[in-house]
Amino acid sequence: MQKEYNTAKRFLLIELNSSAGGSPNNWYFISVERKSLYNRNIMQQKKPTIAELQDEEQYVQIAALLYDEMIPFLQEVFTNRPPIIQHYIRLNELIVALMLGLGIWQVWAGHIIWYQVFLYIFLGAAIALTVLVPVHEAIHGLAYKLLGAPRISFGAELRKFYFYAVADRFVVGPDEFRKLALAPFAVISSVVVIGLILWPVGPVAWVLWGILLMHTGACAGDFGMLAFYQQHPGGTIFTFDDVPGKVAYFFQEKE
Repeated sequence: MQKEYNTAKRFLLIELNSSAGGSPNNWYFISVERKSLYNRNIMQQKKPTIAELQDEEQYVQIAALLYDEMIPFLQEVFTNRPPIIQHYIRLNELIVALMLGLGIWQVWAGHIIWYQVFLYIFLGAAIALTVLVPVHEAIHGLAYKLLGAPRISFGAELRKFYFYAVADRFVVGPDEFRKLALAPFAVISSVVVIGLILWPVGPVAWVLWGILLMHTGACAGDFGMLAFYQQHPGGTIFTFDDVPGKVAYFFQEKE
């Protein structure tokens, strides 16, 4: 084994002892070039508990966001326009530009009548604001479940027209938060784009364009929360929800 270790100069040898019972050891080789990434991933898996987050010597609370204050909070984030919000706005502008260009071409080529374009876009937008709302939140919930959250809750404030999926007192790290925030956008947008590839012209295409435009716009809250992380560089940020109190807490590790 020592000879094998010396020969594999570009590999890091790690021995993981098996549990008691006399079964042989398992050996794994990890590329040295990936050693730092491996170590970083291991560290990210070690999340603090809520009690540890409240230790003022290690962490500082940077926000306590009431659910009812979500909209003004996001408005402030968008006003400051951190980089991710700038990219998000450009993405929406790109979708509009593509729709305009394709609409002019398809009407001119006789594939569709101009008023039908608006009709089917409106239909797609209506689908995004009704049928896709529970789908969007279900994807958030599934992402929480895949990350190990034991209890997931769904809620809505119909007067302000916002919806949410949360996991009570489940601590989330920054990488996990990015996955949670972007999961619905990534999944639904991918399905719509595949649909546009299969049906590039005609009524179905414009329903899909309406869905893509409206759903991307409806993801403003998810991108806004990611922008909040960009506004607080430095120590690692952890968050958890107090669902009964309807408040989300954010703590940053002291450097």
